[in-house]
Amino acid sequence: DSRVPRRMLKRAAGSAWDEELDLSSRAVLSTAKGKSVRQSYNGVQRPVLQLGQDADVLSQRHWLPPGWWEDLDYYSANHHPLHGLLARDRNNRLLRLERFGMELAAVGSAICFSKSDDDWLEDYGRLLIEAFGRRACEAVMFVLPGMLMWHLIFFLFTRPSLRPSAPFQSLSCEWWRAQKCSHLGDLIGYAVMLAGICVLVVKLTEPPAASGSQANTTHLLMAIASRFLAYGMSWLHMVAVPFNPVVAWGQSDPGGPLCLGDFIGLGRWRLEKQRFQARCAEVVEAAEPQAARAAQERSPSALW
Repeated sequence: DSRVPRRMLKRAAGSAWDEELDLSSRAVLSTAKGKSVRQSYNGVQRPVLQLGQDADVLSQRHWLPPGWWEDLDYYSANHHPLHGLLARDRNNRLLRLERFGMELAAVGSAICFSKSDDDWLEDYGRLLIEAFGRRACEAVMFVLPGMLMWHLIFFLFTRPSLRPSAPFQSLSCEWWRAQKCSHLGDLIGYAVMLAGICVLVVKLTEPPAASGSQANTTHLLMAIASRFLAYGMSWLHMVAVPFNPVVAWGQSDPGGPLCLGDFIGLGRWRLEKQRFQARCAEVVEAAEPQAARAAQERSPSALW
């Protein structure tokens, strides 16, 4: 409908790489590279907690599963603060200008909480300072507010979305419900982002008599440095949790019950790949009798 803004259509309909479906939709790329689906699945009932390398790695003598690096690169380009700002997918919900505003809001929130964090460390954080050092504690105090601000705005801008598995008859209701929720999330997200940017502007333009120009400059530099530390922590989280190549905790059987690990997301890429391989193996096994009968009917002996 031309009356519906193009931006709202993207937000409501979502994309294949929504955070709920981003890993499973890309599992096709990493399934059958050099071997059949049945060879990759083998009908093995895998445990809920998997330790060690994946079977695809052991059978093909690779360091990483096929498609792991490609999927990690695509996931990072759409979910990482810095990588997404430079190389996002053109169908991604967040515009580059919005991502830039999210970075400014994250820096503003880090500066806003810097003074209160200093007071908290002086009053209650003496044990932490003695254990880890003042520099490490200050770095964490600067990093956490910025990361929380960024992920809060990211959540508001990207959720909720239309569920691709919704039945056709309820598609219209789901569509308008998702549109309303997305519009509300946009409004709240823009309000939070503008609040963070306003805090940044106020802190930068604050007169030296109020807090001292040296303190403002120091807090700004520490806030910017904290964002680069947050970039590294985000990449580390991606490799250690959803794309962990050696540990997976969750249900790999498509028909099996969920467990606590499915909500944590440890080794999620590996589990989604295994679920896809299991479904493909089931489809192939179900189609084999029909293919055999069809081949028998087409054979020359069947004509006589």
